[in-house]
Amino acid sequence: MKITRDLLLLAITIACATAPAAPAWGALAPWTAAERATFWDSPQDAAPKELLGINDEFKGRSYTTGDEFHLELFAPKVRNLGGGYMGVGSDQAYIFIGWARPEVAWLTDYDPLVVALHAAYRVFFLHSADGAAFLQRWNSKNAAESLALLKQQLPPTVSKSTLAAFRLSRSLIWARLNRVRHMLNKAKQPCFLDEAAAYAHIQQLYQLERIRPLSANLLESKAIVGIGAAARTLGVHIHGLYLSNAEEYWPYSPQFRKNIQSLPFGDAAIVWRTLSGFKKNGDYCYHIQTAASYLGYLQRKVWKVFAIMRCGDKTPEQAAQLLYTDRVPPELKPKAPAIQRSN
Repeated sequence: MKITRDLLLLAITIACATAPAAPAWGALAPWTAAERATFWDSPQDAAPKELLGINDEFKGRSYTTGDEFHLELFAPKVRNLGGGYMGVGSDQAYIFIGWARPEVAWLTDYDPLVVALHAAYRVFFLHSADGAAFLQRWNSKNAAESLALLKQQLPPTVSKSTLAAFRLSRSLIWARLNRVRHMLNKAKQPCFLDEAAAYAHIQQLYQLERIRPLSANLLESKAIVGIGAAARTLGVHIHGLYLSNAEEYWPYSPQFRKNIQSLPFGDAAIVWRTLSGFKKNGDYCYHIQTAASYLGYLQRKVWKVFAIMRCGDKTPEQAAQLLYTDRVPPELKPKAPAIQRSN
């Protein structure tokens, strides 16, 4: 029997409805030519003239690894979100994809070094049998073998930048992945490095060309709006948006608001972020907000993320816990942007 895309989506919907705790994405099909073009050909943003930071001291820094120490706080609400995933950062992306099990993922970052590194991640996921083997690709003992694999597998268009990024960041990634693996296992929230199903899901998405790293600046006009348009064309609703602490870098500009409002969020979509809290707890504050709440605040034209939540006004005990917001400003409830229904 010929399986059409509509039948496939219906099967996925039924599977989600009958077993919401464990979406069955094994039936994901390869893109049609038209779908592939929609997913892969949406525009990117140009590299920025400067990498921003929370203040002048942090400007110009590349974050080729995450530095958030308690990502397990996000796990209960991120697991099995399904739908589409969009997020910034490097290693965090794969932790969240493994937990959320999305159908598609857009890995968005404005730092060319981070975008280049995702090409190395892709090669290692496709050529490593499991999380343990993947982890060893970053070990200094295997550096020569890993470089040879990258040279063999990378297309010429990205080979030079990705090889340079790997040489520069390999040891940092090795240390980070080992540390995050230990942290998450200790918290009983294992990630793709130890959870076979999570690793297999990431690997399958790469095999099916359903993970796309791209140069995307939250303040520019092309990439994020392009992702929103592509998602709508593909019939994909964004169920998860991860912003790290990027919102601390700048006020909410009109273009930023337009970018977020262009995304076709599902009715149960969430946004998760961190805010600097090192003076409080030596780490970040961890925050989840419903997409409906976030859109409501953006419509209200709040100046910056601190109008939604602050880390500085939390006690050290509060700062070490997950903070959650589903509040829509009361005066906006009748006008809040409609959230599209999930498949």
